[in-house]
This record gives sequence, structure tokens and C-alpha cells, in this order.
Amino acid sequence: MIKQYLPTARCVWFTAIFLFMWVSKPAFADVTLYSQNFNTCTGLVASGWTTFSIPAGANWTLGTPANPDAMGSTMNGSCFVYFDDDILGNNALANGVWLRSAAVNTTGYAKITLEFDLHFRAHDVLTSSLEVYASTSTTVSGDPIAIYRESVTGSLYSQNAHQVLDISDYRGATTYIFFLYKDGGGQSWWAGIDNFVINGTSSVTCANAETITPGNTCAAGANALNTFNGAMPSCNTNTDGAVWYKFTAPSPAVTINTHAAFNDLLTVFGGTCAALTEIACQGSDLYGFEGERKYLTGLTAGNTYYLRISGITNTFGAPQGSFCLEVLNGGSNPVAPGNDLCNNAIPLTLNQTCTTANANNNANFDGPVPALNNKADHNIWYSFAAPASGNVLITADANFSDVLTLFSGNCAGTLTEVAGTDMGRELRASALTPAATYYLQVSSNFNSVQGSVCVEVISLPAVPANDACANAVLLTVGATNCTPGTNIMATMDGPNPTCEIFPDASIWYRFVAPASGKIRLNTGAGFVHTAALYSGNCASLTPFACIDNPDRCGAPVLITGLTPAATYYLQISSAKNPFGYVYGDVCVRITDGNINPVKAKVKAIPEGLYDLNTGLLRTTLNSLGVIPTEQPFNQLPWNYAGSECINIPPSNMADWVLLELRSAANSNTVIDRKAALLLSDGTITDIGDDGITFLNAAAGNYYIVVRHRNHIAVLSNAPVTLPNTTAYSFSSAAGQAMGANQLKNMGNGVFALRAGDFNADGVATVADFNLFMSESAGVNGYFGADANSDRMVTIADFNLYQPNAGAIGMPQIRY
Repeated sequence: MIKQYLPTARCVWFTAIFLFMWVSKPAFADVTLYSQNFNTCTGLVASGWTTFSIPAGANWTLGTPANPDAMGSTMNGSCFVYFDDDILGNNALANGVWLRSAAVNTTGYAKITLEFDLHFRAHDVLTSSLEVYASTSTTVSGDPIAIYRESVTGSLYSQNAHQVLDISDYRGATTYIFFLYKDGGGQSWWAGIDNFVINGTSSVTCANAETITPGNTCAAGANALNTFNGAMPSCNTNTDGAVWYKFTAPSPAVTINTHAAFNDLLTVFGGTCAALTEIACQGSDLYGFEGERKYLTGLTAGNTYYLRISGITNTFGAPQGSFCLEVLNGGSNPVAPGNDLCNNAIPLTLNQTCTTANANNNANFDGPVPALNNKADHNIWYSFAAPASGNVLITADANFSDVLTLFSGNCAGTLTEVAGTDMGRELRASALTPAATYYLQVSSNFNSVQGSVCVEVISLPAVPANDACANAVLLTVGATNCTPGTNIMATMDGPNPTCEIFPDASIWYRFVAPASGKIRLNTGAGFVHTAALYSGNCASLTPFACIDNPDRCGAPVLITGLTPAATYYLQISSAKNPFGYVYGDVCVRITDGNINPVKAKVKAIPEGLYDLNTGLLRTTLNSLGVIPTEQPFNQLPWNYAGSECINIPPSNMADWVLLELRSAANSNTVIDRKAALLLSDGTITDIGDDGITFLNAAAGNYYIVVRHRNHIAVLSNAPVTLPNTTAYSFSSAAGQAMGANQLKNMGNGVFALRAGDFNADGVATVADFNLFMSESAGVNGYFGADANSDRMVTIADFNLYQPNAGAIGMPQIRY
């Protein structure tokens, strides 16, 4: 067979096709289990190596090549093992030539790597190849661990490359490596092997323990391929994948850190590998997030101690992975918190704001395991006396995933769990025995989770009166104000709402449907909730409608199809959210859905907010984040219980105002009221609208009242036809307000509500001055005496009040 020669200067690319991955040098120490550099140039067979061929007649050779085509090159200047198919000439038979290494005992280590220098010159026409096998017997079965079909790395033996292969799957008492040269059926080129090494890393047995030097940078390792060796640890027998290390104690005390990324178990021994004595066993990092930290004392300086890192197999967390082991001289045991034990529980005072943070760092686990979380750990304890209502709200303000569990009884005797949550954050407990002592266990959701807490216990009221359907509060359709309530401490009564699978803490209302059979509903609830409507009676309720978390700041929900004059029941319940349940206050209002709500467009300028330079109202309260998101008129003297709110104030909002529509026949009769947004140009609107929609008023003529919290309210000089396309502007002329001198001329054709009515009673008197004095020097707040709305009470506010002292509003608007 005629062979095509390759020019020696030609660059020949090579590719290695692997059935297993190449292995880079591990970060932890290699132990050489066997090496052969062939530099003695004799005794290939005597050193345990074997060569044979199929068919017989050709073998690998130990020495230096004599083939002139190789130009006298060697792999490293001395002898190596090679097979030269070219030297056989044109009559070369198809050869399969085997080279088998000496047996190597690799049982003592987890990761076994094969390293060697390789030159392989492939043929351009023939499909020559070099295959590498590993086996634990003198015969080969299975696939090769590597196949080379292209040149490594050129045409001369001096052109070679270092190879590293993972042979961990062939670990055993007799591990063999096989090289098979195939010439592709005729005269091909050659291959050479040199500097053959088998390394072991990550010791599996005590006898092969790797040395750790105390104080050095941590040594990286892994137990993924390891078996278990040695006596079972005393603290957990469900373990596998052991790695052994040893160190010489520098002093009687050391600190061992594993920095493991799996659920590891650390065992420490004294003595010798033939007679080991366990002196420590620890597997506290139950779920493999941090690794073990162990402080050891009582060591003998200068003595050798053995460390075994293994994986825990019977619980959550990976039993295999990487670690970085370090031994440090000295150290100390972590200090547990003072309230680590129930007996040392910190007493808490009801309704006292938390001022001192506590932490569960380095805490042990003491007391009963919470019923809702059997993985809880690192607990700390508090105690308190239950209030007369028997109801409390406990907040932990934890910066970690916490479990709150409340117990009755005593630490020395029996603790009985009475309430708990594995969602953390807060815990509500009811039906506690007044004045009895209760114990609060704050624990982490699982091991390795630690941090700070700041615990408060707030006394809660008794169960709401309308906790049950039978005690539903009667609502008046069309009432001017909403009806306040709360579901704090309520139980779950009646059927589950159809739009919520897991409701909690329901409260009940009832109303008589109007003749129209339509209503508009706003629950005014500021928490995640459902509003379910039922027909029938409390003994036999039929679901009629269910609204999932209606927005209290949005438009009321329209419900139609009601039977006129029939009684309906409204159930408001907390809905489950990703953080559990939230409870809170409601303010329910129902209006007649048949009334087509009327929209009013109104403008007004409060004197104190007006900027003569810009012609606009200042938005200082808004830009500084002081303006409230809830309407502020739910207090004296207004006592307006509306649920108006804004999630985010619009940037041009200056303040809140309260508007009233009054009967055209009698300006003392209030038809409807609503809190609204006062914008910088004086326009008064609902959020996202160009006017104010009144749900209890239909189209018609109405007197309009505008109230601001520290300016004298004004009443329109005549009824205004609503809806109106052009805003009724109190700022356009003095006569826009009923009565003489009700508006102040700002000197530029703008008329404004008079500043200085700090108590909002409709007149500017010494009572307002007294309020100014009581709030004087107030900073960064929403103050009644802040006439210019700059979030401070200063002489500037007095200067606005003083010229208006003695001003009197119309009788209809005075409180």
C-alpha cells in the first residue's frame, strides 16, 4: 500500500474525541499513586507493563526511534514508549497494537486522574487512531475513555502535548491503563507515550489522610466520588462520602471551619489510624448552607489529629459537594444570646414600642418544636402577661425568615402551644387568659438562618360585635358617611366566599336593597380582602356576588340584579396572600346604583398656599412626602368618615379639601360630602379625573361648600347647576362666595379663602392663635397651624393668621 507523506513543516491540527470530560488540575492536593518516565530505557515488562498485538507480530517499544522519517526526534530527550507503524514498510499488515500499564492501587482516593505526554501522528488517508482504556482487570470491556484520530500535535515526536483524564470510575485495587494503536489497515505513522502518572486526590481512608497546616488558607476538596471509611460517627450514622485529613495541633485549642456547600458532617479523632478515638462529632448545619464550625479544646500541642468530612444522607440538603477546610489556631465558642433558653425569656411590656434589637445568632434550639415547622432552629425567648381582652398582636420585625410560636404553661414544667405562624412577620393570638404569662419562641425557619429581631406585643380589642352573620351591622343605603369597622380579632363565620379559597376573619353587614335593585359598594378596607354578598338569611345564605380585593381608592363597585326591599348580607374577610393574612379597618359605604352620579367642577385658592410669583399653589407638602394618602377629615370638627385615598399623590397635588353639595332649597342641608384633591392651579378633582363625582347626588342645582383644614370655608353665593362643563371658580371674583368679605383679594384679580382658621371651626379667633402656639416650631409634619403648607409652623404662619383674626365665615359653614 502506497502511503502519502506529510511535509514536516506543515501545521497539522488535532482533535481528541472524549467519552469522558477532560479534567483540570484540582484545587486540592494531588497524591502520586504511580509514575513512570521510562528514562531507564530498559525493563518495560519487568516494570509491570505489557505489550501485545492482534494479529501478533508488532509491539510497542521502549527506547528512542531509529526511523529516519522521525528525524531523530524524541519526546523529552530520553527514552519513551512508542509504536512505529511506518518502520514496518509498505507491506505492513493491519495492526491493532496494545500497551497495558502496571497495576495501580487507587482505592484510597476519591478522584483518580491519569496524566501522560502524548505524540500521535495521524494519516491523511488511513483512519489511524489511538484509543485509551481503563479497567480494573487485565482485560478491557466497554468504551474507551479517549480516542485520538488527528495528530497530537505535529509530525515529530518532539511535538507532543500533556493529557489529563479522569479515571475515577475505574478506582480499585488493580487499575490498569490500556493504549491501543490502530493503523487503519496498512502502513501508517506512529505514536509515543511518556511521563505516565496516576494521581489520587481527596483521600478516602485515614491512612491516606491529607495534611492540613493550621493557619494556612483553606484547602479545597469534594466528597462527590468518595465512599465511606472508618467507624460510624456518634452524632449521625446516616452518612457517606468520607474525606480524610490530618493536622498537628499548634496549641490546646483550634477552630475548624469546613465552608461546605453541602450537608456535611465533621468528625474529629485522636490516636492513630489503627486505633482512632472520636473526640468531636458535629452536623449542625442541617441543610448545607454554611458548613460546620467547631471549636476544639483540650488538645495536646504537637499531637496529630484526624478530620473526616462526610455527607449526611437522611435529611434535606445535598450529601455531596465541595468544601474548603481550614484549621485555625485558638478561637472561642460562639456566645449564645442571653434569652437562648426559655428560662431566660426577656419580659415584654404590652404596647411598648420596640427600641432594642435582639438576635438569634449562635442560639441553640430549646423547648418544644413548633407544630407548623419541624425544621425550626436557633430560637430565642420572650414572655408577657396577656391583656384583659385576651387578644394580642405580636410583631417580630425580623430580618430573616422567622417562625413565631406562643406557649402557655411554664419553662420548668409543660409548655403548650396556643398559637403560631411559620410565615413570620406577625402573629395574632386570641382567647388568652387575662394576666396569665405566655412565652414567645422566635426561631429561624430552618438551620443557618439567623439575624436580628425587635419584638413588640400589642394589646388588641375584643372580637368585633359583627363577627357573626347573626350580628350583622345594618347599613343605610345612601348614607353620607361610611360605617367604620374592623376585622382585627374576628373569626371566620358563615360560608367561604366563592372568590377566595382560604378566607379568614370575617365581619358582617346587612342592608335593604333599594327600589332600583342596584348599589355601589366601597369597603374602605386597606388590606387584602374579599367582599361577598349573600341573599337569604344567616341560617341559609345563597352566594350572590363576590369581589376579590376591591380597591378602596378606586371607584365603588356596581352590583345589579338585587331584589328591591330584600335584605342582603355582606361578608368582608381577609384573603390569603404570599405573606399569610393581613387584618385591619374598614369603612363601608353603599349608595343607590340607580342614581346617576353627578360630577362637579370646582376651583378654589387657599390664601396660604398661593404663590403670587407663579400664580400657582405650592406643592411643598407633596414634594417632601408629608401629604397624607388618606383623606384627613375623619376627625373633629369635620367627622367625615369617607374612605377617599390615593395610592401615590399626583405631582401637582397641593393638599386635600372637603367638598359639600347642599340643597338648593336650604343651604343648611347637606346632600353629599366628599374629600378631593386640590391641584396646584386650584382645580379640585378626584384622582385621575377632571372633577368630583358625588354618588348620592343626581343632576340638579346645589350650593357648593369648599373646606380646607386651616382656611375659612366658603359657600357658593347661589346654587350651581350640576354637572357643569365650566368649573365654578371661587377665585374669579369676590361675589363667588356667599356673604361679604368671605374671600380675600390677592391683588392680581385672584380671590382666595382666608388663612388662619387653624381649628377649622369657621372663624379666626384666639382659639386659632392658641393652636398656633401649641404647634409652634413643629417641623416636617402635617400641622393644622401650617397655613402656608411648608410642613413647618413658624412666624410666617402667624403672619397669615394675624390680618384675618376676627374674620367670620357664613353661619351655614361654621361648626
